[in-house]
Amino acid sequence: MPTDQHSLLGLAAFVQLHRPDYLRYARARLVDESASRAAVEATLAAVGGRWGDFLRGARPAADA
Repeated sequence: MPTDQHSLLGLAAFVQLHRPDYLRYARARLVDESASRAAVEATLAAVGGRWGDFLRGARPAADA
């Protein structure tokens, strides 16, 4: 998880922007609501843990 304020704000904005799309994708693939939410939350937690790596890539949303 990022520690500086700027990175935290960037991660929060990323999550706010992309969570709905990730949930729709997970629901389409997994069907089960609970499993979909769990998968998305686990993915976003993993992204938060490697946020700096994702920012260095060309396509953070696609890489996530």
